[in-house]
Amino acid sequence: MEELILLAAVHIFLPIIAGITALCGAVASASQLLAKQLFRRRNAQD
Repeated sequence: MEELILLAAVHIFLPIIAGITALCGAVASASQLLAKQLFRRRNAQD
């Protein structure tokens, strides 16, 4: 019975963890892209 509960917990938590990881990755890449654009604009002004 405990194994079944553990299995269910893994099946619930893994997608949540994966989703958070994907979200963090998306935010990180978006901020990196934004930083590059700001850097280019700053270089263009000089």
